[in-house]
Amino acid sequence: MILSPEFYKHALDGKVFYHFTTDIGLRVIKGEDPAAIVDDLGSIPPKDKAALLKELKRLAKNGPGLHPANYFVQGPRILSRLTLPRKGRKKVVEGLLEPAPESWTNTRDLPVKGQSFYEFFIDTLTSGGANIVKKYAKEYTLLKVSIQPEDDIKIADIADLVKDATPALQGEAKNRREKVALGFHAVAGVVSGTKKYWKSLVPVSEYKGKETPTLPVVVCWTSIAPERLEVVQTFSTQQMQQLKNLHWKPRAKSPSL
Repeated sequence: MILSPEFYKHALDGKVFYHFTTDIGLRVIKGEDPAAIVDDLGSIPPKDKAALLKELKRLAKNGPGLHPANYFVQGPRILSRLTLPRKGRKKVVEGLLEPAPESWTNTRDLPVKGQSFYEFFIDTLTSGGANIVKKYAKEYTLLKVSIQPEDDIKIADIADLVKDATPALQGEAKNRREKVALGFHAVAGVVSGTKKYWKSLVPVSEYKGKETPTLPVVVCWTSIAPERLEVVQTFSTQQMQQLKNLHWKPRAKSPSL
């Protein structure tokens, strides 16, 4: 069985949120030395070893705990086209209000590059989930994070960002001119969607439930101490892929005319 019976039995009480990390990322969160973590992996190519150590040092620079690691707005091309408060340019911790929310797993209307949103989230926003880390990770861990009143934390709706960006990102270019045009429209779509994403932010106390936001994301600007983290379940990389496949509901192809 991939999921424990308790996996879906978590109430939307506004007191916790959920976050995925890799086994390597979890060791960093616990405060282990990045060099020791890399040494424990055994013999790996020198280039990979250097890249992995650099990434783990980046994650560990603020000490033990779950720290903001991903920028709320990704990419300088997007940032240069946006006028956001300084807070919108800072790093955040991202998570979900439920381990596997239905709105994220039922993606028939909005497929993203052949992925479910759930798979997209796990692959993109997992802490300790950079490609070089995932290359050597053997497990994924689902963490339950305790929310405190003093946390700088909000709920955002990522649906409009995905809707605005997806058409161009999924387009196919037949030549260089079309590729340039798609790139332009993709950036424009992400800029438009990011503005809506920022405006959708609401305090956790004002979150209304499963209907709004459509695709809720927890956005936290506060570092989380290790004692506020609880391991809910651990998955092997194979189980993790099964979990992602379990929640992939592809859109039916349109009949040929």
